[in-house]
Amino acid sequence: MEEETLQLFKGLGVTIAVTAAAFAMMPAASASAQADTVSAPQAPAAVNCNWDPSGSGGGVSLVTNKEIRLRYGPAARCDFIGWSDMGVPTQLWAVCKYRNPDSGNTWYYVDPAGSTWRNGWIYSGNVDVGSGTIRNC
Repeated sequence: MEEETLQLFKGLGVTIAVTAAAFAMMPAASASAQADTVSAPQAPAAVNCNWDPSGSGGGVSLVTNKEIRLRYGPAARCDFIGWSDMGVPTQLWAVCKYRNPDSGNTWYYVDPAGSTWRNGWIYSGNVDVGSGTIRNC
C-alpha cells in the first residue's frame, strides 16, 4: 500500500511527515474528550513544615534516646531547628502528637522546658515515652 505524505513547516526548513496510516490509528475526538474527564488520584495532603500547634508541655515526659535536633514540622523532609544535636538523655514535654499521613509515622510536638531549645517536632522513634496520654494535635 502506498502512503500519502503531507509536509508541514516548510518555511522553517523542517519537514515533518505525517502518513495516512498514522491518521487512521488516531482515536476519535469523542474518545479523547472522554479521557480528559477521568480524574487523577488525589495526592496526599502536604505536611506543613512550619506548624506550631498551640499549647504548652503537658504531663507526659519524653526522653531522647539518640542525639538529635528538633524539626520545624512533623516530617523527615522538614528542616532541623538549631545547629547542634540535643544530648542523650534530654527531657522533653509532650504538647501533642500527630500521625503523618504520608509516612504513617507518629511525631510529637514537644516543649523542651528549662532549656535553650524552642518548641519543635521529634519523631517517635527518637524518644522514650513516659506514662500518660498525649492529645492529638
